[in-house]
Amino acid sequence: MFSVGESEICDVHVMAFLLHCLNRPVVRDRRGQLVEGPVRNGLPSLADALSVYYRGSVISPITARVRRCAEELRCQYGRPARLAEPLTLDDIRDFVSVMSQRPKDLRNKAALLLLCDSWCRPGELLRADYPACVRPSRNGIVLTVAHCKSRCGEPHFVSIAHTQDCDLCSVCALRVWIECLGADYVGPLFPVWKRGRPLPTPLPTGGFSYMLRAAARKTGRNPHLYSAYSTRRGAATIAASRDWELSVIQRKLWHEHVSQTLHYIGRDVLVNRTRSVLEP
Repeated sequence: MFSVGESEICDVHVMAFLLHCLNRPVVRDRRGQLVEGPVRNGLPSLADALSVYYRGSVISPITARVRRCAEELRCQYGRPARLAEPLTLDDIRDFVSVMSQRPKDLRNKAALLLLCDSWCRPGELLRADYPACVRPSRNGIVLTVAHCKSRCGEPHFVSIAHTQDCDLCSVCALRVWIECLGADYVGPLFPVWKRGRPLPTPLPTGGFSYMLRAAARKTGRNPHLYSAYSTRRGAATIAASRDWELSVIQRKLWHEHVSQTLHYIGRDVLVNRTRSVLEP
């Protein structure tokens, strides 16, 4: 075991390393691509990663004091988190309208509509494996989604019904996409598509965000406002605008605390709901 003095020295060394990461110079390769640079918002995550690395040691140098230092540095020097713009029904309809019948667009349409209807975290749904993740039901389908961080990795089940609007029906879009994959296909539900065939690699969240921004650009919107989480924020915002109970929205998002849910509802809708409660 380290003595008190040795423990304090370890704290100082690790905090010095965090400061080094904070002020690390920008390095680019010959093509101008970023190789490394300063770490700001990721300092607490870096401290957690180091804690996992030292877990097998007699004592970890990552103490509560070090974590507090990482969080304070992030608050002081980190950039404020930018919330993705929630998708409205008009956004979804316009984004779908610019998608073609090519396999990539059929995949993108099914993924977009399923994320909007299921309220799933993008990374969880995009990593789902077919055919295990999809089961037909009486009125639509039931999705089995694993990797849910709020339930310790246990899968949860999401029921999705057919909608009257065929253009925005996620069940119909998924059926068309699965037909494109072929009857014998086994693999990621939304694979990377390259050279006319699916790869055994799921579409990354960043790739889905890139597709969403491309659709936003085609429809005359600011592409920088949107990301994969625009689907979850959009679902929560649309539900809140229809006067859903906040507890129901919280359960649909699989949030443990209602404070998390409030961040997912668009500001204008949240303000209007608050005003309607406070004003006589």
